[in-house]
Amino acid sequence: MGVDAVASSTIQGFQFAEEILICRVGGVLTGLGLSHIERTISLVAIQPMPSSADYVVGLMNFAGSSLPVIDLAMRLGLPTSPYTLDTPIIVCLYERQRMGMIVQDIVGIRTLQDQDQQLTDEFSRYGTAFCASAHTDLGLVLMLDAAWLTQSELYPIGTTREH
Repeated sequence: MGVDAVASSTIQGFQFAEEILICRVGGVLTGLGLSHIERTISLVAIQPMPSSADYVVGLMNFAGSSLPVIDLAMRLGLPTSPYTLDTPIIVCLYERQRMGMIVQDIVGIRTLQDQDQQLTDEFSRYGTAFCASAHTDLGLVLMLDAAWLTQSELYPIGTTREH
């Protein structure tokens, strides 16, 4: 299943809206702007990466390129779910950096108005995985920071390679 990145804007009153993909991660609703999603796919063959960080599931072939795949729940310190053939992987793209993220399930797409975003200053101050929170018809959604997601360390900090 593919998702095309779409963002809409309204010039009247300088209010902007963004389409977001809402998914469940460890029982928590999270959202990510469609402008940062290249595609969503079902679980595929993943090659393990020895000595990688615990949340790194491995590498997958994505259009002929190796794509790192992380378990987003594990990365966020949330409970994980067993994988099935229907387990979704979201391919996130931010400033030419790609990362595959395994999520529990995809809930839907919603339009988020600029004024709907809350706690943006608080989240940005601490460099967390989130950039805002928002109330939707589905409940409270924590908006994921695409820059933080695509910069995930694949190997534990302090791991170096001997030459």
